[in-house]
Parts: sequence; structure tokens; C-alpha cells
Amino acid sequence: MLQFKRRLVKKEIIKKRAELNRPANFFANFQSTNSCSIAKKYVADDLFKVEVEVNKSKRPNKKFISGAFFVLNLLVIAGIFIYYAKTSGIKAPFNSVSVNIKWKYLLFALLMLVLNIMVESLKYIQLIKKSTGKFRIKLSLETLLIGRYYENITPFTVGGEPAQIFYLNKNGITGDVATSLPLVRHAYKSVGFIILGISVLVANFITYKFTNIFVLVMAIISLFVCAMVFFVIIFVSASKKTAHIIIIKCLKLLNKMHIIKNYKITFFKVMKFVKKYQRSMRSLGSSFKTNIIQLVLSLSTFLTSYSIVYFIYLAFPHASGSALNWSEIVCCMVLCDLVSGIMPLPGGTGLAEFSFAALFGSWFMKEIFPWALISWRSLTYFSFIIIGGILLFKNFLKNKIVSRKKLKNISPPKTKNTLK
Repeated sequence: MLQFKRRLVKKEIIKKRAELNRPANFFANFQSTNSCSIAKKYVADDLFKVEVEVNKSKRPNKKFISGAFFVLNLLVIAGIFIYYAKTSGIKAPFNSVSVNIKWKYLLFALLMLVLNIMVESLKYIQLIKKSTGKFRIKLSLETLLIGRYYENITPFTVGGEPAQIFYLNKNGITGDVATSLPLVRHAYKSVGFIILGISVLVANFITYKFTNIFVLVMAIISLFVCAMVFFVIIFVSASKKTAHIIIIKCLKLLNKMHIIKNYKITFFKVMKFVKKYQRSMRSLGSSFKTNIIQLVLSLSTFLTSYSIVYFIYLAFPHASGSALNWSEIVCCMVLCDLVSGIMPLPGGTGLAEFSFAALFGSWFMKEIFPWALISWRSLTYFSFIIIGGILLFKNFLKNKIVSRKKLKNISPPKTKNTLK
């Protein structure tokens, strides 16, 4: 009889352990509710203040790194500009009589920049509408600008997608959808760029229009890397088994390094997120309408961006005997982007300028080419840093005001001194 009771007790213990190890119960401990007692209110207050202090302590490092990359870009651009100024005998750009600058084409280039931003924003508008059923025009525009800002200040443009994921999640988009949207956008962008890259390289091998061996070799390598990144994103998003194996190995490694304390809890949290993410990616990728719209928008993004260079080319004086049409400008810019894409510096700084000079230097007047180079980088690179920086500063001030209001609302009530 005693042994029978012990067996029953053991069975109950095993059932309770199995119940506790279920994913739903692990997640239940992390879910927050609004039914907190007054006693727990001050604990939440303390946690909120600690979180604010932690965020304050992290910001200086991020600001320093971003500022250092920005200053490095400026120094590289300035160095290239000084080099061409010394070797070409640069003329003042405002002396329109001597150099005959056609200012209306620079205005058209600026309009192409605005159109480029609108087309890229439409990508997020369509993806958010497909995922949530709502039109979020303002959120789409801000997500794009913040992503472009971080792309331009981080090596290999790796900071854009994480910043966009964080911003989307912060503004009411669930974590799985917020993660899938920038990656889906990047995948379609890669497809459009691969199509353009292959088309330009094949056409060049037929016509031999561009013969710079260094630029062509770097372009082929960059195109291969771009294709590999695209296939990795698709493979991990579509393959359940492979994604699970990668996650398990990464989590076990982090657990051995004592970065993750509770492997089971973290495993269930991550796997739940990954399943939702893969479901979201499959939902977006399986829609024929979404595929067509995103591919057309991706190609339009590149074409509007390259049209900026076309109008800059029309604005500044050409070298004698030089006459490039729009399609040739597009081909040159595809090669330029392919070459600058493998540069570790933010925005491909260095290779972008030198590849632009190698492809366009002979088609501009020598003494005016540095100004064409500066105009191009200002519109396609520095403009996004300035606009994104202003937007981030505005959001920073807004969050400061909101956090102060929260601190006032959750502060403990003052007790009146009733003693006379």
C-alpha cells in the first residue's frame, strides 16, 4: 500500500513537471497584466526608472560610434574632393557664366530624390497593409528614413534592418511581422538588383561599352555576394528543420558561454517567435500580387535613384564629344553600386567615389567634375543622414516628454503631514 502511494506521488510530480515545461506555461510567466496591486506599483516604478538609466548609459557609446563613422565618411569625401581639385583645376560652381551650369536639371534631380523616397515608402505601405490590414503611411515613411539613416552610418549597411525592426515593433507592429517586413523588403530589393546587375553585365560583355577590369571584377564578386545573401534569407525563412537546427546550436553555445541563463525558457520563446516569423514570411512571399508589386517598386527604386545621376549629368558641362543617354547612365550606376556594395565603410565610402570617377570622370569637364561628384553624394547619401538625423532627434524629444509624463503619473502619492 505504501509503495502504491509513493508511485502515485511520483506520477503527480512527473505530471506537474511536464505541465511546467510546456511552452504556454513558460510564456505565462513573462506576460504582463494590468491587474497589479498597489504594493507592486512601486516595484514597476523602480523598474521603469532603472530602465531609463540603463538606456541613458548605452546611448553615448552608440552616439560615439555613429559620429565616428560619419566623420570618417566626411574625411574620405573631403580627401577625394581635394585630390580632384588639385589635379583638375576646379572652378567655382556658382559662376554659371563660365561653366554654363543648367540649374533646372539639378532641380529635376532633387525631384527624383523625392520620388525615390515616395516609391520606397510604398513598399512598406503595401507590406504593412498586407500584414495588418491597415494603411500606415506615416509609419512607413519614418521606417524607411530611419533605416536609410542607419544603413548610411554602419559598415556594409547592416544597421538598417535592425533599426527598422525595432521602430516597427515600437509603433504597434508585432515582433514576428516587424522582423519579416524589412527582410521581405530586402529580399525583393535584392531580386531587383540582381536582375539589373545580370542584365548590365551581360549587355556589357556583348557591347564592351565599359572596359575597366577592376570595376567589372568587383561588380561580379558583389553580385555573387548579393545573390548568396538573398538565398540564405529565403532558405532560413522557408526551411523549418534548418532554422531549428541553427537556433538550437546558437542557443546551446550561448548557454555554455553563460550568456543565456535558462536554456528552456529562452528556447521556447525563440521558437515561438521563429514560427510566427516564418508564417509571416510565407504569407507575404506566397501572394502573387505582393510579389509583382514589390518587384516593380524595387526596380522603380533603383531607376529613380539612377535618374538623379542622369539629371546631374545634364546639369554640368560635358567633355568634348561626350553624349550619354539615360540607359547608359543606368548601366554605369549599377556597376558603381555593385562595386561600392562590398566596401566595409558606411555607404561604400571610398569605392563609391572612385568607381563613379572611373565610370564618369572622362565624360565631364575636368574642372567641374568634383562638383558633380559632390552633388551626387549629397543627394543620394548625405541627404538621408540629415533627414534621418532630424527624424531621430524629433523622436528623441518626443520620447523624453512621454517618459517624464510617465514618471510623474506613477510617482508615489505625497502624504500630507497631519501633525500640527
